[in-house]
Amino acid sequence: MFGIPVPAFLVRPLAYALMAIALVLFGRWWGAHGVYTEWMAANEQARIAAVKVIDRQQVITEKVVVQYRDRIHEVRVASETVTKEIPVYVPPSADPVLPLGWRLLHDAAAAARSLSPPAPGLDVAAPDTRASSAIGTVSHNYATCAANAVQLEELQGWVRSQFENSNGQRLEYGADPP
Repeated sequence: MFGIPVPAFLVRPLAYALMAIALVLFGRWWGAHGVYTEWMAANEQARIAAVKVIDRQQVITEKVVVQYRDRIHEVRVASETVTKEIPVYVPPSADPVLPLGWRLLHDAAAAARSLSPPAPGLDVAAPDTRASSAIGTVSHNYATCAANAVQLEELQGWVRSQFENSNGQRLEYGADPP
């Protein structure tokens, strides 16, 4: 064997040992090949499932965006209608002037901040703002608030739908997610 003299009594055990090593190596290769094939199949199934989830996420996002645009349009139309009606409900002939104190209180309330005392010599009872101008500002502020509420509601709906899509279960508010 390869020019190396091997005693006759070792030939048979050596042949069996080499055959056993070859079988073990072949078994390891075969097993690894089978595990690899199973892993590849599982990986492909996971990829297909992920693609389905991603496709559903895109559909959910598109649906929420369309709903949001429709609802924001309704808010804007309602706000524009109210703004157009200001001269009807507060006619120029009877448009009272509100005192400076009214505007200062309104601005503080709108900004959610505390009201500082008026500067010395400031007459808070002095005429400052026409009622029609004030109601226009209030109407605009309410429209902005309504638009923010719509945006938040749609965002919450999007998050809920995405959670349900990804986890396969309903999201109940007040309950801790799994």
